[in-house]
Amino acid sequence: MSGIIRAFLCDDDEWLTTESAFIGFQVLARSRGVAYPGALSRLHYDLLALAAAITEKTKIVYLANPNNRGTIFSKELR
Repeated sequence: MSGIIRAFLCDDDEWLTTESAFIGFQVLARSRGVAYPGALSRLHYDLLALAAAITEKTKIVYLANPNNRGTIFSKELR
């Protein structure tokens, strides 16, 4: 993931994930000047909220499945 962040994100770009995602990705993105919209759920992925947050500036949507918090999701939205 760090190689993807370095290759595809810079300046005004955005990426989406949850606040509970691996902190190293957040640190790396911020070091590239990339916005991290932190309004998403901290404990689990809200797939509908992630989809609604996508803008023209969004370059990456990072989904860890299962997440370190024990969250798992499937093709069906619940």
